[in-house]
Amino acid sequence: FMLSLRRKIGSSSGRRREQRFAVFFIDLNHFKHINDHFGHGAGDRVLVEVAQRLRDTVRSQDLVARLSGDEFAILLDHMDTRQDLEIVRQHIQTALQLPFAALDYDTALVMDFGGSVGGAAFPDDGEDAEELLARADRRMYKQKFRNRTVDSEFPRYREFDPPG
Repeated sequence: FMLSLRRKIGSSSGRRREQRFAVFFIDLNHFKHINDHFGHGAGDRVLVEVAQRLRDTVRSQDLVARLSGDEFAILLDHMDTRQDLEIVRQHIQTALQLPFAALDYDTALVMDFGGSVGGAAFPDDGEDAEELLARADRRMYKQKFRNRTVDSEFPRYREFDPPG
């Protein structure tokens, strides 16, 4: 993924304002719970399903890659406006909220899965691969924690009020 991103940036040298594209960083929500409740085989099938959903959400010339664990990235080949970036981000997030075929449907319905998606546009949000991916990652984390539910099923995400 990083090699493709660096190549894309290199081919855009000198045409920075005309050659706009985007990077998305995707992290699955509560993926550990999938492995814990359904087993690692089901977790592997979910990862394959997520990859296919991401590919189905973007165009054939866009690159979808699994970075590690439950993290994915997308290199969107061309993007005209920041509004386009947000539209694609929402499409990706919506695709990830659908129930996974690899999981028991009734059990999966009561668990909050899906994914958090952050995007960054070239050249506005960065002019090198690391900067773009870091910006998309930071936006993904903002999205992830904005959407956290506070309930007993996921107690580690409860808000903490320090004493005094």
